[in-house]
Amino acid sequence: MKSRTSSRTGLFLMELILAVLLFSLASILCIQMFVKSHTLSKSSVELNHSILWAQNVSEAFYGCNGNASAMSELFEGCYYEIRGEHGEHLTLLFDENFCPIEASADTLTNNNYSYVLTALITQKENGLLTCSIWVTEISSKYSIYDLTLSLFPEKEVPYES
Repeated sequence: MKSRTSSRTGLFLMELILAVLLFSLASILCIQMFVKSHTLSKSSVELNHSILWAQNVSEAFYGCNGNASAMSELFEGCYYEIRGEHGEHLTLLFDENFCPIEASADTLTNNNYSYVLTALITQKENGLLTCSIWVTEISSKYSIYDLTLSLFPEKEVPYES
């Protein structure tokens, strides 16, 4: 009597191939989930830092009564410029860890930074000051966070006795 060992071996080999295929598909899904969680974590950190710095600039805007030159003195290393009718610009540069970098006309062209916060302060005809703040990632050129503020500047009241 002949025994048929070859049919059992082929069945075992087929089962082994299916098991390896199943584990490889599961590992691909796990790797995709790890990459997605890393991307989500990075974007969450970027958003948190962007909100924090935009909040700092907005508080400086209200605290300085809309005076951009006084705001520039509060932020060490910021770049301040007046663009005529287009308003006043404050620019803050950050590295990949959101640590501030000294900003100047030269560093703005070098692109040795990862994130930039720009605040544009304009005045309307009725005296209303608006401050548009946006934080942008340089490598992808997308805006992480935008904030627009409005303020009627307070007038100084003379002291009356």
